[in-house]
This record gives sequence, structure tokens and C-alpha cells, in this order.
Amino acid sequence: MSGTLLIALLGFGLSSFLVPGSPAPIAAPIAVPVPIAEPQEDAVATQYTSAQEAFSVGAAFYNSRNFKAARQPFEAALELAKDDKEMKLKAYEALIPSYRMIPEFEPFQEAAEYVLSNHHHDAHRSITRRSYLSFAFNRGQIENLVKRYDERLKKDSNDWLSLYMLSDIYTSGAGLPPSVEHSKRAIELIKQLTKVEAKRFQTTGQKSEQMTDADAVKISREKGKLASQYVRAKDYKNAAKLYEEIAPLDTTTHAWNLKEAANAMLKMDNKKGALRLALAAEEAPAEARNDQLTHFFERHMGDLFMQLDEPAKAIPHYKIAVQKTKIEGYVKDTKSSLQAAIERAGK
Repeated sequence: MSGTLLIALLGFGLSSFLVPGSPAPIAAPIAVPVPIAEPQEDAVATQYTSAQEAFSVGAAFYNSRNFKAARQPFEAALELAKDDKEMKLKAYEALIPSYRMIPEFEPFQEAAEYVLSNHHHDAHRSITRRSYLSFAFNRGQIENLVKRYDERLKKDSNDWLSLYMLSDIYTSGAGLPPSVEHSKRAIELIKQLTKVEAKRFQTTGQKSEQMTDADAVKISREKGKLASQYVRAKDYKNAAKLYEEIAPLDTTTHAWNLKEAANAMLKMDNKKGALRLALAAEEAPAEARNDQLTHFFERHMGDLFMQLDEPAKAIPHYKIAVQKTKIEGYVKDTKSSLQAAIERAGK
């Protein structure tokens, strides 16, 4: 490679880089000399002997955060990879920061869709989806994404990628005006996605000996999105049923989901059902993901018991809620609610 200063990589298996948001590093496949100078824009894949060599050159530029220079060798790796899906996946992942810098939207879209369709880990797909939607929102492309994936669903109602993207768009409301109709659409999409994923990943809606804890947590998370959409659509019966169903699947959200089920019951004016679920939430593993969530959980539990005419049971929840936040406004409001509970309980 003329006009370049050659340096050796650290060695096979040691030179690696971390794709933004990725839970694990991706190693450069081989140790080869790499240029410090940026490749010429009109350079072609034939300047590399293999996809592995091109990828390693791109990795060196990537490690120095020169994403502009990394683009050409990574694209060369794509071209040379041919039918090597694992290499293509690594190259597309690595290209995402480069494509974020250019004015065109389509290259980022192509890379993100390939990663979403081919990555083996749900957590990584979720991170990529958030990155993709954030980029699309910033580029004013959300409506175009909706049109794109709606068209794909017209051709194939079981198209996983379209269901995966649209369910999140309608659930989060990113770039769309909030409405009951959008919540109903989210419900339809999540239901269909659940059916497709049951076949795609061989999971079911019930925890069994064959289901891993990770599977159960994933199902709880996805069905939790559906339950929240039932609430937004004012379908409280299905919301309460689903929140109670998923509660045992994930110990970290067990109590929270039972509390949400109780709230849905209360909105139906079913105080007996709401009290049963609120008491169950008290017996479930404590909400302990972080102090602020604990504050909200305890505050909501206190409010629940107040609405259920159980002020004495509300008092300990309000006391914990006060201790779990440092936000002045929250402390003031919760202390006010605590005082009201004490007065109503006659203590």
C-alpha cells in the first residue's frame, strides 16, 4: 500500500473494538499491517486480499474513532464476504457509526436492518432498534419507516422485521401523535409479533422447564408493552389480566406488574379485585431496581390503598416513598399524602 506507514496490529484475537451499544467486543479476524493514511474514496475491494484483511484495516481506523476512514475498508469487507453471513454482520455493525455521519439515510437503514434480521442476541437487536429509530427520528424519517414496513406487511403479514419495528414505533409513539387508535394498532402489532416470535425463536407465553429465565424476562417485557397499550386504549379488563399473567415471569417486575393490574381493576371499579392484587403486590419480591422506581412503586401503592379505603395500609408505603427520593417536589407531595392517610386512619 504505497504512501502509507505500516503498523502491526496487536495480534490475532487481541485487536478488537466495541460497536457503540454492543454488549461484547468484535475481534479483528487477522493481524495485518494497516495504513495510518485514509484510503482513497475510489479505492476498490480488490486492494485487499480477503474480507478478513479489509475488516482488520477498518477495525484499526475504527479503534482510533476515524469512522470516515473506516467506511471504505468495511464496505470492501462486505463486498468480499460474499455469502459469509457472520462477516457481513460484523461489517454492517461496524459501518453504523460511519453511516451516521453521512447525509444519506438509506445506508444506515440497510445496515441496521441486516443487523436486526441476523443478530443472534435479543439484547443487541433491541439496542440496534433504538439506535435506528433515534436516527430515523432525527432525520425526519419515522413516517417513511411506517410506510415502508406497512407495505411489507401487506405482502407478508408475518414479516418479523416489520412487526418488530412497527410495534415499537406505535408503542413508544416516537414521531407519531398520541391517540387511542395508535394504541389499538400497537396491540395488534404486538400480538402478531408474539405469534411470529413463538415460531421464530421457539418460545411460548408460559414459563416451563424448557424456558430459560432470559426467555421468561423477554416475554414479560414484551407482554408488558402490550398491557400498557391496553391501558392507553382503555381496555382495562385485558390490561389487568395480562399484567397479572406476566407478573411471576420476572422477579424484578413482579410487584410492579401486580400493582399495575390492581390499578386496571380499580379503573373498572372492581375494588375487590384491585384489593386482592394490591395485597399480592405487597407479598411479591420487593421493587428494588433503583430508588426512584421504588419511590414510584410505594407512592402508587399508597394511592391505591387510599382509593380502596384502606388508609392504614397506605401509611407504610408513603413512609418508604418519602425515604426513596431526594426530589423536593416528590417529597413534599408524598408527605402531604402521608399526613392525609394518618388523619383518615385516625392515628
